[in-house]
Amino acid sequence: MNPWIMAGPAALAGAWFGSAALTHAVVTRGNRGVVHRGRHPSAVALTFDDGPNPPHTQRICDILEAHGAKGTFFVLGRQVDRYPDTLGATVERGHEVQLHGHNHLHAWFTPPGLHQADLRRGLEAIERASGTRPLYVRPPWGMCSATGLWVYRKLGLRPVRWSICPEGFWVKPSVQAMAEHILGRVGGGDIVCLHDAGGFDDTPERVAQCLELVLPVLAERGLEATTLSRCVEGV
Repeated sequence: MNPWIMAGPAALAGAWFGSAALTHAVVTRGNRGVVHRGRHPSAVALTFDDGPNPPHTQRICDILEAHGAKGTFFVLGRQVDRYPDTLGATVERGHEVQLHGHNHLHAWFTPPGLHQADLRRGLEAIERASGTRPLYVRPPWGMCSATGLWVYRKLGLRPVRWSICPEGFWVKPSVQAMAEHILGRVGGGDIVCLHDAGGFDDTPERVAQCLELVLPVLAERGLEATTLSRCVEGV
């Protein structure tokens, strides 16, 4: 008898999870196609996931602009369909919009066909609302897979993770702790992962307060808070 049948569903699930985890480790740590940080010697990319999410997205834009900074928003197509005007205004204000998917699908557990269809749907939503087409994609939870990388290449998208993430997935850090986490690590080329939606109920509020603490210090250190493209491409 087939040993996998004898082992049962739990063993199959464990084998699948272990294989996916190993693939994630390989493609994120050893694959140059996954972006973890940029090349610009004095640029820092502040990125925001899971929006657009009014009024928090607009408030974050206001704070960035008050400090002469630009941000990059990794948006979900389903949110864009709900708030197309918020996305359009974000682009008009000079901020950058990239893709986070249409739905927040985990790459480990999404078949390639469904994954590709979800990303296409997200791209179409962004293009309808803003007239722009993203060049970068952030996999939800930063989780990559071998098939996911194939789908990204097929769609002409470059996957991006981050080099600094101050928020925490399971614990809720204070505003001060988030700011200290960023400022204790940040340098030219860093990509900072933040959220203008999702996370805990008060995550967007804590992110906004964190920016008020972080942005003046970045300027004092001669670091430019700018778009992901400028940070990654070094221009």
